[in-house]
Amino acid sequence: LNNVEGLENPTAEILASYIFEKLKPSLANLQAVMVNETLDSACSYKGGNIWGVFKAFELESALPHGDSFLGRSLRIRLGIEKELDPDLGWTLDFAQIKSWFRPIKNRLDHHNLGEIDGRDLSQLRELGQWIFCETLEFIPGLKSIEIEDSAAGGMILERL
Repeated sequence: LNNVEGLENPTAEILASYIFEKLKPSLANLQAVMVNETLDSACSYKGGNIWGVFKAFELESALPHGDSFLGRSLRIRLGIEKELDPDLGWTLDFAQIKSWFRPIKNRLDHHNLGEIDGRDLSQLRELGQWIFCETLEFIPGLKSIEIEDSAAGGMILERL
C-alpha cells in the first residue's frame, strides 16, 4: 500500500478516507467506509474531517439467580469521533483507548451487575448509560456504546 499515491502512510484512518473518496463519486448513497484492523479495532470515515474509531472489549459478569449466579458474556464496543492527526495519520492510539476504559472494565469484569456502585446494571440500557456517565469525562469524543449480551441480545446508545 505504501507505493500507492495517497497511501504512503496507510493507517486504517487514511485507508478508510482513501476508499471513501475513490468510491463516493460513483456511489451517491455511500454513507461511510469502515476498515477493521482487528476483530476488536476499527476506523470509519464519512467525509469531512471527522473519523470514527471503534474499540471492543470482552468481559464476563454475573447476575443473581436464586441462591447462585447466572454468567453473562458481554462485548462492549466504544465509538469515538475525532479529527485526524495529520503528522501521525491516525486519530487515537488503540492502546490509549484501552487504558482509558480499563478502570470501567475492571469494575464490571467478573462482578455482579446487580450491584455495581450500589446500582442495578443488569439491564443493558442502564449499563450503557452508566458506562457513558463514567467515561465521558476521560474519553474525549465518545459518541456511541454498543453492548452485546449473551443472555439479553444487544443495544446501541448514541450521543447526538
